Amino acid sequence: MTATAAGVPSGTYTITVNGSSGTLSHSIPLAVAVTPGGSFALSANPSSLSVSKSSNRAAIAAITANGVQGFSGSVRLTVEDVPRGVTAAINTSTVTPGGPAAQLMVGAGRRALAGSYSMIIVGASNGVPAFRLTVQLTITN
Repeated sequence: MTATAAGVPSGTYTITVNGSSGTLSHSIPLAVAVTPGGSFALSANPSSLSVSKSSNRAAIAAITANGVQGFSGSVRLTVEDVPRGVTAAINTSTVTPGGPAAQLMVGAGRRALAGSYSMIIVGASNGVPAFRLTVQLTITN
């Protein structure tokens, strides 16, 4: 059996299944778990950042979530693969499709090594696969 629950919030619901044949009939309650439909993607603007380890200025990128196939849930954000000597922080822990962007702020300390790196922004939401977004980082002297 397939059921569609458009516009229904996530949660567990009880439905009643009725069956009959001739003069016989029976009803049974059935617990149904509703999870968010669709999926999401993340995007960064800009998708590549440059910081100087001799400057105290941070580079900033806006991170947004885009719903796919009706997804409208909250997406938790984390940063992975941050190079040594680099600080990376996101100003809010969650974003939603159509909502305000999160700000990724990246700075390089004096111990950071100049070069090009890839950092990963991971978006996670209950019931859908995680999304991994690569943000390129260039560190200059």
